[in-house]
Amino acid sequence: MIDSGGGLELDGPLAEARATYPLLTHYDPYSQHLYMSSHSGGKLRVATANGLVFSLAGDPGDTFNHGYLDGDGKVAKFNGIHGVAVNSRGEIFLADNVNHCIRKVALQWN
Repeated sequence: MIDSGGGLELDGPLAEARATYPLLTHYDPYSQHLYMSSHSGGKLRVATANGLVFSLAGDPGDTFNHGYLDGDGKVAKFNGIHGVAVNSRGEIFLADNVNHCIRKVALQWN
């Protein structure tokens, strides 16, 4: 379980991670990861199968720093993630609601 951060999102081990009103979640049965959009809809976060929670994409600073910007990881900007889906190849697709588009998140796991 990820506890409420009381307005603060913290990355780290599951027991220490905090979330601020996760908006939507998607469980990927292939990777066994749980993907979630943040309260503001500006970040994509993940709880991994091995118990780590962190932001994958979206501005790591101000929770409400919305926009549209393609880029690596935390450089990317979104404006209202209202849907998350993962296909059998592990590709992540987001419904970027306010920007009126579907966006693909390309990941390289370390």
